[in-house]
Amino acid sequence: MTFDGLNSYLYDAEGRICAVKNSVGAITGYVYDAAGIRTTPTTKTCRWGPRYVARLGLGAMSCNFAPGGVAWDIHASWALGQGGEQVAEFNGAGTWQHSNIFAGKLTGTYDTKGLHFYLDDWLGTRRIQTNSTGQLEMTCQSLPYGNGQNCITTSLTTADNPTEQFFTGKERDPESGDDYFEARYYNSAAGRFLSPDWSAKEEPVPYAKLDDPQSLNLYAYVLNRPTTGFDPDGHDGGGFVEQKNQDWIADHLISNSTSAQLQLAGLARLPPFQTDCGCATAGSFKGPSGQSKAAATALDAIYGKSQSEHTEYGGRIYKRADGSLGFTTPVKGGREPDGTPSVDVDAGGGVGSRIPAGTTNAGIYHTHPLIPGYDGEIFSTADAQHAVSEHVPSFIEAPSRSIYEIDGTNSNNYFNAPQTTVRQGPPRP
Repeated sequence: MTFDGLNSYLYDAEGRICAVKNSVGAITGYVYDAAGIRTTPTTKTCRWGPRYVARLGLGAMSCNFAPGGVAWDIHASWALGQGGEQVAEFNGAGTWQHSNIFAGKLTGTYDTKGLHFYLDDWLGTRRIQTNSTGQLEMTCQSLPYGNGQNCITTSLTTADNPTEQFFTGKERDPESGDDYFEARYYNSAAGRFLSPDWSAKEEPVPYAKLDDPQSLNLYAYVLNRPTTGFDPDGHDGGGFVEQKNQDWIADHLISNSTSAQLQLAGLARLPPFQTDCGCATAGSFKGPSGQSKAAATALDAIYGKSQSEHTEYGGRIYKRADGSLGFTTPVKGGREPDGTPSVDVDAGGGVGSRIPAGTTNAGIYHTHPLIPGYDGEIFSTADAQHAVSEHVPSFIEAPSRSIYEIDGTNSNNYFNAPQTTVRQGPPRP
């Protein structure tokens, strides 16, 4: 793409954007190093040290930055880490602007106003920003493809917008509004990359999967699934997050925010438990151990089928108005893209999360069948997170036929909700 309605683009011989002219006539240039990372003719490089990269202001629309070519000056420069992440930024005069903190992803930023922390959604897009004491500084909302971004700062003296990383953690260039995805640039207004995907090894249609027509469009963003997909490097359509993890992250953010903050951040509360499921119910259990008895009854009834099908089954424990407990008919699960078995019983999910009218949520149960390479004797992190975020007990029946529990009733952190044994299974031969 050479013109998107606002910006004009110039490409180098390698097919990379080397100059952009925006709607007000400002021209910005990019130079790349041997690894394809944006840099300048004055780059300083040491073998194990950070690489200094920059954005240039140009006097004309040209990619000739050599002596005798187009006039240029530095608008901003960065110190990059060994993984290419932006560690620090400096202005055109070389004055430090901010330093970023990475722990697998961007988690915080130091600048002249102090330390800022980020709360991202399940795709890594910044939604809430706080200061070092946890006070709300900023909320951000955007549409699924990253367009319509709107960030609102609070009246705190520490509040500002310290870094340009927003949509899925990628840097949004202020001169064009495009997102830098390393291999390519992405235009959120169009929901498309500005250039086609490419691979180091020549292929007719790079990264295409012939059984998925969406992968044949080399400009498409994450197979046109922006609510569950993210692209780490501008190639291949990226990865996809588990729905159960999406729900937990959203619930975690929601439980620590006011309704007004959530509205500004573009987050909606998880729907309440649906009461129109028409699901069959069974059992009447009372007393302190009523939840574990209900779970054991439900799990024992379905475990044989679960094991024979190598598929998880799960459902809900609920409390009636008279205080007695019952359980819903278990629903069948499936597999995540990586082959991990799962069943959707988390709050706001599918039929597995629904409880009868007039009852309240009292727990979760699901099976862990014996599957090679899958440790069914322990709760997954997502399982524990669901129990804690809903403040209910969760039960699994494992391949040993043991029944385990994580009680999230009084915990706000799944690290503080240990797995306990409700029933020990028979010794293995």
